[in-house]
Amino acid sequence: MSAAGRERATESHEANPSERHGTSEGASSERISAVIACYRDALAIPIMHERLTAVFTELGVDYEIIFVNDGSPDDSREVRRKLAARDRRVVVITHTRAFGAQSAFTSGMRLATGDAVVLLDGDLQDPPELIPELVKPWREGYEVVYAERADREGRRLKRWATKASIGCSNGSPTPAAAGA
Repeated sequence: MSAAGRERATESHEANPSERHGTSEGASSERISAVIACYRDALAIPIMHERLTAVFTELGVDYEIIFVNDGSPDDSREVRRKLAARDRRVVVITHTRAFGAQSAFTSGMRLATGDAVVLLDGDLQDPPELIPELVKPWREGYEVVYAERADREGRRLKRWATKASIGCSNGSPTPAAAGA
């Protein structure tokens, strides 16, 4: 299917990005968008939301959480809809069928309004608590920061590095090895 076809196969449940967030006075001017590709992740979605909210609050940044339903056959669409109804920072995108994680990430990045974007799989194998380690070099001026998982069997914090990435939303290309 063409890229144009993929765009039409996506729908956003949040039409006006300016209404998705509001930075309170004195809050950080940094804004991070988390894009989560979801497929059969209904049980993990509320946990991911809670953990991301805690991480972004600790970082002191404005944020949005974009859940992309990649044609999942479970009830995750309803789970995300309920989250979006109670949290204005949650954006839901629903693909009409499964296009794959990379298409889900692309859909989310196209709607992201953050200064940086973090990509995570919805199954919680990419721990949101490691986002601060990616934000540090970004704050130092790096436009693209990425990590890769060294060993799935390794200790979580010592050996983890995932395909989660953070980069400025300025069209910078991602290195060829990113997510490998």
